[in-house]
Amino acid sequence: MINSKEAWKCALDIEGEDKGMNLKKLYKMQDELDKYIIKIRNIAMSDEELLDKTILALLVEVGELANATRCFKHWSTKGPESKERLLDELADVLHFYLSIGNQLDIYYINDEIREYEKIRDMTNTFKSLYYWISKLNNTDIKNVNSHAYYNIGIGIKILTHLLGFTDEEVEQAYLKKHEENYRRQRDGY
Repeated sequence: MINSKEAWKCALDIEGEDKGMNLKKLYKMQDELDKYIIKIRNIAMSDEELLDKTILALLVEVGELANATRCFKHWSTKGPESKERLLDELADVLHFYLSIGNQLDIYYINDEIREYEKIRDMTNTFKSLYYWISKLNNTDIKNVNSHAYYNIGIGIKILTHLLGFTDEEVEQAYLKKHEENYRRQRDGY
């Protein structure tokens, strides 16, 4: 786990393959978007209420991603939704994950994913994400939040791998959705 002062000293470079996402840039972009939304919508709520709503939003988005993968629908013969839809849902998950990191002042830069790449169970990865997201809280228990946030980051990274996406694809999906989120705010979403 990396705290805010150490956050940008690390970069993902796994054996020269996938350079990873530019998380420093994404955390900053998410912070700017969140501040823009609060300003343009004139939102007045406590930090605790904002965090609670963002945690719930992350839970909902993880559910939407699970639904799009159809990994738990043993009763259905249909496969997952399109690659574009899955990337869009994964970008939504990443938006709220980054927002929570900014709110908690916890920044996660993953340089340990190789040990997790053997995990092939998408259903249990989703269940794990729900578990760790539910552990986040708006108290001053920094160790609990740091540990939970770290494990959520691992879960997102595992899902990225299980879905067959590269970090570059996910980052591009995030950037596309980021622009859409600004457009939605301008258009009165």
